[in-house]
Amino acid sequence: MRRLRLVLEYDGTDFCGFQRQPGQRTVQGALEKRLEALLGEPVEISAAGRTDAGVHATGQVVHFDIKGQIPAGRLEEALQYKTDPELRVRRVEETDASFHARFSATARTYRYYMCPERPSPFVGRYVTWTGRMLDEAVARMQAALPAVVGTHDFGAFCAAGAEVQTTVRTVHRAELTELGPVIRLEISADAFLWRMVRSIAGELIEIGRGRRDPERLALALRGQCRTALSVSAPAKGLVLVRVDYPDGYGAEDPLRDPLTDWQNLSSVR
Repeated sequence: MRRLRLVLEYDGTDFCGFQRQPGQRTVQGALEKRLEALLGEPVEISAAGRTDAGVHATGQVVHFDIKGQIPAGRLEEALQYKTDPELRVRRVEETDASFHARFSATARTYRYYMCPERPSPFVGRYVTWTGRMLDEAVARMQAALPAVVGTHDFGAFCAAGAEVQTTVRTVHRAELTELGPVIRLEISADAFLWRMVRSIAGELIEIGRGRRDPERLALALRGQCRTALSVSAPAKGLVLVRVDYPDGYGAEDPLRDPLTDWQNLSSVR
C-alpha cells in the first residue's frame, strides 16, 4: 500500500460539511468518489479537520492509501479536471506510512471574516455581515482577544454534544486585522473544539456591538460565565487556511484567502 497526501481547498457553501454522510453531499464523499473513479479502487480519506456545513478551506490536508502505482504528479494533474467545481486539489505527493493528516498535525490556522457593512454578493458567501458596530469596535475586540492565547480549558467555547476526552487546547496566536471594511480574525492552535472558533468570533462580534464587555472572554475561560455563552457566528465566515506538520508540510504554502484577489477590499462595500 502507498500513502498519498494532498492539500485541498473548497467552497463549503453547498456542502453538508466535510465528513461523509449517507444521502448528503459532503466534501469527503465528493473527493472519494472522484478518486475512486480515477484509481479504480476503493478510497477512504482522513482529514486534518472535519469542517462543518458552510465552512470553507484553502489549506485542508488529507491522506489516503492506495494499491495502484499511479505517480502522484499524474494524479494531481488528473484531479485538476475531475473534481467538483467547488473543490480544488492544490498538491498531491507520496508520504511515509506513519503520516496521518489529523494526528500528525502540530497546528491548525483558521480565519474568520466579518464586516459591519453589508457585503457585496460577490464576496458575501465568505464574509459575515455583523450589522452595525460601535466606532471603537475593533479596539474593544482587540482588548478582549489576548485572553484566549495560551493553554486553557475552552469548554465554554465548545458546542454541546461534542465527544472529546479533554476540552483543554493551546492557542498559539490570535490576531485581528482590518482589511478595508472587513475585520479578519486569525487564530492558530494545536487543535480546536467543535465550533470553538465560531464561538470566539461570535463573542467578539457581540463585544464589537457593545452587547458584551471586553472582559467576557477571560471570564468565560475562568468558568465564571460558562452557562451564558451561546453566541456562535455563522459558518460562512470561517476558513481553514493551513495545517502544519513536523516535516514542514503545509508551512511552505502562503496563507490563502477564500478569494483569489483581496487587494481591493473596498469592493465589499
